[in-house]
Amino acid sequence: MKLKDDEIECLKNEIQQLQQEIKKSTIERNKPDHEEANDRKHKDLSSIHQLLYSLNHNKNGTNDLVSQQPIRIITELKARIQRLREENMALRRLLLRRPLVPVKQSDQESEQRPFCVSQF
Repeated sequence: MKLKDDEIECLKNEIQQLQQEIKKSTIERNKPDHEEANDRKHKDLSSIHQLLYSLNHNKNGTNDLVSQQPIRIITELKARIQRLREENMALRRLLLRRPLVPVKQSDQESEQRPFCVSQF
């Protein structure tokens, strides 16, 4: 009985050692992946910090890296898009209000196309 208990204890110790070795090897295997991910995040953050720095300097007027021309163009385009949308909605409403009008045609044409929508 003592031998069996000792053997069980020895097996438990071996299992724990194997688990620790597996854990270490897994960490070492995944370490390059984690380092690459950290490097990418660091590069992304550094580019974001550079952009913020340049924007802050531009805002304060000390450094004119960002031109105002693209911002003005974008604003004008947004306003034009809004006007076109409003015009489109007005035309749709007008089209929905128009009744369907039968078109006078000759007898032969009326047999082929008895009814159509008037066009504007």
